[in-house]
Amino acid sequence: MMTPQPDETGKMVVQMFERMELEKKEYESTLQEIRDLVRPHAADFNRRGTTGDVRSTAIYDSTPVQAADELTNALTSNTTPSTERWFGFEADGNAELNRDPDAILWFEQVADIVFAEYSNSRSKFYPSVYETNADLVAFGTDNLGQEWDKENGHILFRAHPLSDTYISQNWTGTVDTVCRKLEYDTRQLIQQFPEAADWDDFKNDTKQEKKWCVIHSVHPRKDSKYGSASAKGKPFASCWVLKDKCVTLSEGGYDSLPYHTTRWSVMPGEVYGRGPAMLCLPSIRLVNRMQYTLLKAAERAVLPPMVVTNDGFAPQIKIGPDSIIYKEPGTENIEFLRYEGNLPVTMEMVEMVRNDVRKSFYADWVKFNQKSERQTAYEISELVDQQLRMMGGVNGRMNNEKFGPCLTRTVELLSAHRKLPDAPQILQGKSFKISYQSIAARAQISSKATAIGRFMQEIIPMFQVNPEAIDAIDVDALIQESAYYRGVPRRIIRSMEAIQTLRQEREQEKQMAQMAGAAEPVSKSILNLAQAQQAGNVVGL
Repeated sequence: MMTPQPDETGKMVVQMFERMELEKKEYESTLQEIRDLVRPHAADFNRRGTTGDVRSTAIYDSTPVQAADELTNALTSNTTPSTERWFGFEADGNAELNRDPDAILWFEQVADIVFAEYSNSRSKFYPSVYETNADLVAFGTDNLGQEWDKENGHILFRAHPLSDTYISQNWTGTVDTVCRKLEYDTRQLIQQFPEAADWDDFKNDTKQEKKWCVIHSVHPRKDSKYGSASAKGKPFASCWVLKDKCVTLSEGGYDSLPYHTTRWSVMPGEVYGRGPAMLCLPSIRLVNRMQYTLLKAAERAVLPPMVVTNDGFAPQIKIGPDSIIYKEPGTENIEFLRYEGNLPVTMEMVEMVRNDVRKSFYADWVKFNQKSERQTAYEISELVDQQLRMMGGVNGRMNNEKFGPCLTRTVELLSAHRKLPDAPQILQGKSFKISYQSIAARAQISSKATAIGRFMQEIIPMFQVNPEAIDAIDVDALIQESAYYRGVPRRIIRSMEAIQTLRQEREQEKQMAQMAGAAEPVSKSILNLAQAQQAGNVVGL
């Protein structure tokens, strides 16, 4: 069977990809330099390395690598901790629904199911999030993929390298088109697309080792309908195209974008983000060069050049460490060439630049530095929250571009495959929103809980002077608000209705107990009278 001729979809995808590829080339030289100096284990951008080669040969100072790694760990542990649920769900814009016990219970059940799915090692959620966070810190842009594993029936996440990812955004600045460039050999291509096994180009490759460039494009469809049964009618088109042939290998669709792309910060007119590494790249270059110079100077100081008598053959003069310099016969004895550099000053300058790099990677936020004087646990907690609030802008962008779309798509996939309980009648047709409960998210709203605590501390002395002043405080509402801002699970806090019911029952029990207490003397009197009458009757007999 001959290889099919170029088709319209294939041509369109290749043209779109080439346009996006051309736009990304403007960033690739900078991204490649960041890969060399900050994230050496990432894939190359504008050159091709060999498998198993050492990727850190350009690094003479590891400060940028360590600072980026520390920031990645801090971002991951403070936004998506694997040991506790860092998100929840609630009704969107409906405070009454969020107080309904059935709605609260259902939202908590859904959140627990999603968290269990993420915690399952088969989903690869946390390793993938860590890798994308590392890309975000270094390159300013990352790409997290989320698919449904049909064979095993669960969510599957993958961290796609930025070197193979190309993005485009709509007029609102939202990334809605993602292309990935992949390299397949013939065997891999036939495994994923069995219908291509009979094509002549593949049949003639008897060893199945030839390399092919394949493009996977996910982009919006103009004529689509959410929830369409037809894959080609869904809002996002999924096209696999053989680039050199402009032939469509497969075409499908998604109800929502399966790629979650995050940018650290975006300059007007640009598509790709700029991360901390790009912002302090001059300092990274400088500290790397200074460390290289310092190492050469230190080596020359430890192994200085040796000056010896010329024996008739005088090669080119070298002043590197452990080298030999020849001089005329009859002069002084053998000596070492003294090094005149100032190593302490150079080391101080290197450390100054290192500190600049560390600050660019938010070292003050990543590492908590306790003051020398004694501090209370409350003061330490407030200081940590203050440091976490410094990352509010980045956390907000991550929630908006990564975790929000990620959680929404997860709920859609689990619901479509009947992995979630049916919603109660009160929630039918209602939309939901995500409430983030991670350490970083709680720090952003902890100031409100702090304000409530300080307010109570200030007015407690007033209650001692005038106990009736407590009437001005709705204690039940105060407890509800404090619990919410402290991230206390809603299921352990009773609703206002449940509190009223409990108090009514307690009041009824108290009234019944009072009535029983009042009736007890009367009962005893009647009993004593009955006993006396019975005794009189006996005497009369």
